Amino acid sequence: MKVLDPIAISAITAALTTLATKGAEGPSHTLGLIWKLTFGHWDAQMESVIEKNCQKYADAIDKKFAEIPDDKINPEPDISIIGPALEASKYYINREDAREMFATLIAAELNIEEKDKVHHAFVDIIKQMSSNDAKLLKVIPQTGPLAEFRLYIKGGTQYTRLGTADIIYIPGLIEDNFTNNAISINNLARLGLVEIDHVMSLTNQSIYDAYKRFSAYQEGLKAVAQHPDEYEKVAVSTGMFTITPLGNLFKEVCMPAKEAFI
Repeated sequence: MKVLDPIAISAITAALTTLATKGAEGPSHTLGLIWKLTFGHWDAQMESVIEKNCQKYADAIDKKFAEIPDDKINPEPDISIIGPALEASKYYINREDAREMFATLIAAELNIEEKDKVHHAFVDIIKQMSSNDAKLLKVIPQTGPLAEFRLYIKGGTQYTRLGTADIIYIPGLIEDNFTNNAISINNLARLGLVEIDHVMSLTNQSIYDAYKRFSAYQEGLKAVAQHPDEYEKVAVSTGMFTITPLGNLFKEVCMPAKEAFI
């Protein structure tokens, strides 16, 4: 892994200061210089694979920068944001969603009106998000339901979980990719973007009625009917998720509604 050395950092810092003027050479030249200093040189095989995506990424940054009004250009962009973002992003440019998030993050730092919203943690958050994580965060509401199915043992409080835990079901909004979405919601929670609560649930309990149509629940009903001496009941254990303040800020900065990368 190539690490930015002090000379490169100094050169990038100098290049960034020229962005404040939107000079005759234009942002493409300046961003090209930063790109070269940050990315270094790929070997021939890698270059042939990523060349097109590199250009798409550079174009995305260029376009977003060009949209910033001249009087809103940040004259002192934070190299501790842009440097790590460029350094990290070279491993993710084959993914459109990651390219767009990194490009949007960099553009936010270059905008005087947006820079205070940019958090240093955002670079690592993007690195640790899968495409499905990004898609899910993009479409879920501020608060929503999740549940798991529990098959209770006869005469006690012990139970066996049926199917996937933390199932998200929002008709018309979340596709029926329950296993991957459950993994994604847990990763988003690990990253601090979403909070999962297994104690509290939504006030409108009728929202959870749809879970009783799931195959795992129906299998639980069959198990109780076929083995009444072994199983007591099957139940939907209700819970909820909430996007955290950090999650809302991340969405605002890195995946604004106008972006259509999902």
